[in-house]
Amino acid sequence: TLLGDHVHTETETDVHTLKDGNLTTWIATDTYQVNPDTTVWDFLQPILTKNGITPETSGTGDSVYVKSLTYKGEKIGEFTNGNLSGWKYTVNGEYPSVSIAAKKLNADDVVIFHYTDDYKVDDIKGGGSSDPEPGDKYTDQQISDAYTATGNALALKNPSTGSVGGEWLMLGLARADHVISSSSKDAYLRSVRSYINANYNNGKLSNDKSTENSRIILALTALGEDPQTFVAGKNLLEGYSDFDWTVQEGVTGPIFALLAIDSQKYTVPDYANIRNDLIKEILDEQKNNGGWSADGTAADVDMTAMAIQALAPYYKKNNTGVVEAVNAALVYLVSQQNEATGAFPNANNELSAESTAQVIVALTSLGKNPATEKRFQAGDKKLSPIDGLMRF
Repeated sequence: TLLGDHVHTETETDVHTLKDGNLTTWIATDTYQVNPDTTVWDFLQPILTKNGITPETSGTGDSVYVKSLTYKGEKIGEFTNGNLSGWKYTVNGEYPSVSIAAKKLNADDVVIFHYTDDYKVDDIKGGGSSDPEPGDKYTDQQISDAYTATGNALALKNPSTGSVGGEWLMLGLARADHVISSSSKDAYLRSVRSYINANYNNGKLSNDKSTENSRIILALTALGEDPQTFVAGKNLLEGYSDFDWTVQEGVTGPIFALLAIDSQKYTVPDYANIRNDLIKEILDEQKNNGGWSADGTAADVDMTAMAIQALAPYYKKNNTGVVEAVNAALVYLVSQQNEATGAFPNANNELSAESTAQVIVALTSLGKNPATEKRFQAGDKKLSPIDGLMRF
């Protein structure tokens, strides 16, 4: 069965999902014969062709990802109907944790390939049971399955220069030791090289954002590349020699600069004391409640967790000012944890996967286990930040 949708207009508010049963049948249920070792993708391609449906894919081999399908002149794909929309598939009612080109079919398997406006509604973990309600703990197996499925899904994307779909994608996969295909890595590195060549000026990739340098330094380092020599004659650390430029974005600038410089114990040309200056800049920006703020006003979880990550190496060295600041920040984070879910809010006071993930990384950077750290066991059921992240 293939269930599709249409491109929503600005006035349409209905969310179409498999779970809600309000998708449109593009190919009705039928029975097919397949050869042994046939994958879902092998099975699906001739059926799409027969029905005049054109797929757009990324990835090769057993890492194919269907980005969009064009049916009766209308193209619908990932993000067409919002940031949570895209194509998914089930086999016998479960969502496999591998690509359609890696999932092999057996006799009597039932396959549904479908669109969803909200992947959070349509279960990404598989298993026939409903998601635990807020207040329930997730099992180690559920967490492991979600971790694997997320990595596999991210690895199918086509990376380019840019935060979410580029540097953070590559950084996340590399630091998780997830397999990155040579084609994806090469595509990203080509994109970054082109970006550096087009934008590099006196050590800077942007006149007003030092985070442009920091983000790319972090990604290149995670991939085993040296940002000082990745493009000959264009040292990405050089820009930090201009301290005013480094910190002009507010506390975001020094936080990311310190993370980038410490990602491989780099040195900054003509600025041996930059680490101490960055630490002082970060500490000076801490709010009275122990948090840090992205916009310079009220403290928020994301910026506080990132500040902890940047300061973590110096916390472990018992730098007195850093220890006091981080301890105060941890008290602030505890106060922000949602007791019903274990998750954390963003600056708009909305429970957020990103904010929750930042807290998890902050705790691990301090050598603390986010699954068992006692201060971060929320509510009567002692829900951890890991439980909170699983809600998303």
